[in-house]
Amino acid sequence: MESSSTLVGYDDAGNLVWSASGLNLPSTTSCDMASTTVAARKVARGYDARNRLITLRFPDKNGDKDWTYTADGKPATITTSNEVVRSAAS
Repeated sequence: MESSSTLVGYDDAGNLVWSASGLNLPSTTSCDMASTTVAARKVARGYDARNRLITLRFPDKNGDKDWTYTADGKPATITTSNEVVRSAAS
């Protein structure tokens, strides 16, 4: 049985600008969208003036994506980047 929640936010154009999944919320009627629990799971999306997806950002920066488009609106590039975390050996 699924017991976690997914929160979402939209911009004025109806685009999904963020989502946070797998949350265990203490209340079914309210939530603190600015809490660190939500922020740690928040996936953010950015759009251009034509409402085309241009950025996708993950909390750990792994799998972040950027889109560019041609003049006629077709995808030109999609770039995926990953945060490299290195730790010193003890």
